[in-house]
Formats: sequence, structure tokens, C-alpha cells
Amino acid sequence: MRKLRTVLHYVFILLMLGGVLSGCLKDKSIDYDELEKTNIAKYLLNHNITVLPTESGLYYIEEYEGTGIQPIEEDTCMVNYIAQTIYGRVYDTNIEDTAKYFGIYQYYFPYIPVEIVLDDEKFMEGWSEGLSYMKEGGKATIIIPYKSTFEGNYEPLVYYFELLEVKQKGTDD
Repeated sequence: MRKLRTVLHYVFILLMLGGVLSGCLKDKSIDYDELEKTNIAKYLLNHNITVLPTESGLYYIEEYEGTGIQPIEEDTCMVNYIAQTIYGRVYDTNIEDTAKYFGIYQYYFPYIPVEIVLDDEKFMEGWSEGLSYMKEGGKATIIIPYKSTFEGNYEPLVYYFELLEVKQKGTDD
């Protein structure tokens, strides 16, 4: 009986490991570039958006032009954000009421403005590009192609940013 339990334990571990590894691999039968183009085109059409993409493929849709500082490389941006998939599922935000509304509230999460340093490796490169077009006080929607999102994610993401404050590199606050 003990041997059977041990064997079943190892089989279970191998099955779980196989499932995890297969989920991490890119499905070769899907043309992710074409799927992305189709999904972004649908999103733009459904939201009546007519802007063209930047050279990197990012779409920057200004909702409100700020009047303050426009950040540059290594500046720190204090932002509020809402993150969603191109399909409309909100999965992350630093705004407490929004998190509660979409059922993603986590009591231990600090719902405060987020500091993003432009061109810092630990932040998604699409964030830096999108925020670099904004001015302090502005609001924008940014559609980031999957190649500029987190590794392993094969769908474009939509971010709603409000640029609250820019702390310029080399200034002390």
C-alpha cells in the first residue's frame, strides 16, 4: 500500500509538472502576430479609436492632456492605472474602488499611486514608452503589443494611466 501511494504521488507530481510546462510553451499552431492585429483592430473599431500605432506598435490614446512636466528617461512617474486584457477583463489596478467594482480587491494590497521609473528594466517597456508621451496631470489609454508586455503573455494589454506627478531625475523631494 505504501509503495502504491508513493508511486501515485510521483505520478501526480509528473502530471502537474507536465501541465505547468505545457502551459508555458507557445502554441506553434497560432500566428500570434496575426491574432494580435485582429484583436487590436476589433478593439479600436469597438471603441471608435482612430489613432495610428507608434513604430513599436503601441497605441497611445490621449484622454486628457496634462499641463505639467513631460517625463524623460530615468524620471519617476507617480501614476494611477487600470490594466485589462484586450478582451476587456480588468485584472489589475492600484485604485481601491475600481478593484472592488471588478472583484479583484485584495485587502493586503496598498492602493496608493505607483512609482514607475522610465526605462527601468523591472517595468514593462510599453509603460515607459506610453508614459513618455504624457504630461503631468494627463490621462491616456495605452494599448501595448504583446512583444512589449511581460514575457510569456501572448496578447496585447490595455492600460489606463493617470500621470499624477513627475519626479525628475536628480531632484530631491
